[in-house]
Amino acid sequence: MRTSCAQFKDIVDTIYELPLDERLELKNLLELNIAEARREGIALNYKKSQKELESGILEFSSNLNDLKKKDTTIYLTMKKIVLFLSLILTGYNCYSQPSKIYIKDKSQYDPIFIKGLKLEPGDESIKVIDDSLFCTYRPKNKPDSLVTHRYSIPTNLTLNKEIIFSTICDNVAHTLVLKRTNYTNIGYRLMQEEKTIISGVAILQSTFYFGAEGQDDGNGKPIYLRQYIDPKKCGAIIQVEIEQAKIANITWCTDENSDKWISLPNFSRR
Repeated sequence: MRTSCAQFKDIVDTIYELPLDERLELKNLLELNIAEARREGIALNYKKSQKELESGILEFSSNLNDLKKKDTTIYLTMKKIVLFLSLILTGYNCYSQPSKIYIKDKSQYDPIFIKGLKLEPGDESIKVIDDSLFCTYRPKNKPDSLVTHRYSIPTNLTLNKEIIFSTICDNVAHTLVLKRTNYTNIGYRLMQEEKTIISGVAILQSTFYFGAEGQDDGNGKPIYLRQYIDPKKCGAIIQVEIEQAKIANITWCTDENSDKWISLPNFSRR
């Protein structure tokens, strides 16, 4: 017992020494864990009550005095059934836990990216912590188990530093300047010779973890890119190679009325 108390005290002391942001993160994770444990308890109570109901040991009466005289176990079982019926009437589903989306620090991600995070059927939770997105879901072939996958948010473009890419199209030099300002936003500027053609801010797609964009590198080797989209009218679509950010593409609208778009692929990083 003393050993257990000492271990608990060591854990508490260790937590107290953590930075504030890590303690807040731990607090949020524990609250989610406690809520999930309580929901599991409610579901187990429901299943137990359902078995007792199906076994025929329950007796029903409209006389409250008779009900109170029944065996204590049966009376408590009735209370469980009443609780379950109340949960149904309030729209609670004991078989599916409420979905959760947790963002460690919302200031590090664009509001459009955060708003676009959606839970697909079978998903239990999405957690975004620094450059990682954790998706927890129930596999279709094992609905009673939970699986968590980690997906990396690209950080190969150095934060707050302009990265220059260049290409030549129709004997004209084009330069694409990219600057990552947080985990999801890239400022961009496309220049033809020394003239700026288009500029703005493109945002990482909220569904980036569904899969990457693929293309040929020109030598028969496939490369994979993450896509960023400028939400404004006549904005641009930026694609950046995932592994080392050595290749970038840009597609932009030149006339919103005629919906005319131009693409310049295979910019090479200087």
